[in-house]
Formats: sequence, C-alpha cells, structure tokens
Amino acid sequence: MNIWKIFKPLALTTANFSRLMFVSEGLAS
Repeated sequence: MNIWKIFKPLALTTANFSRLMFVSEGLAS
C-alpha cells in the first residue's frame, strides 16, 4: 500500500519529535 510508505516515516518522526520535546521539557523544569 503506497500510503503506508508515507505514513510510517511520518509517524516515526512524530514519535521521535514528541519524545525529544518531552525530554527537553523534563530538563527545563
């Protein structure tokens, strides 16, 4: 399925980004 090739990297990038934001918020507080 072609959309999965687009969706999967996008989901991984979003997960990595939100984890990065969570870590930087933890360091800031």
